[in-house]
Amino acid sequence: MPDTAQVTSNGSADAPAGLEGVVVAHTQIGDVRGLEGFYHYRQYDAIELNRRRTLEDVWHLLFRGHLPDRAERDAFRRQVAGYRALPGFLVGLRFALVGCWAIIVVAEEINAQSGLGYLIMQAQTTNRTDIMCLCLAIYAILGICADVIVRLLERYLLVWRRGFQGS
Repeated sequence: MPDTAQVTSNGSADAPAGLEGVVVAHTQIGDVRGLEGFYHYRQYDAIELNRRRTLEDVWHLLFRGHLPDRAERDAFRRQVAGYRALPGFLVGLRFALVGCWAIIVVAEEINAQSGLGYLIMQAQTTNRTDIMCLCLAIYAILGICADVIVRLLERYLLVWRRGFQGS
């Protein structure tokens, strides 16, 4: 296994799996010399950034190349606010859908006069397990469809997350 990455004729790097043994010395973003305890992002000490700056400040530094002033920080916070809230909203939406399906199934089973709950109650009294299984399968298919819709929303709305596959 090579100790460093080899640059190929087309300019791309041929690196070992997991970048094992590859030393990156020159970047514009940071400088890390772990044995010396030296960690810098851009020209700022990473430990001091952690102690004195907000997450948005460091995020701005990494993406824009400089620490923001107050106006830039406020504008950047407004810009990234949606990125922070959207995943949580979609998780809540998924939990809400699960809860709704459970409530619908229970409510229809208690006192239904029509619909799938009514069919299941009638099938139960006449011992028709085939109808009960079919109705339960319909409930399951509808629940899966709702989950697929949320996953598609995640894929569409969370395209900014690299590698996100809508799990």
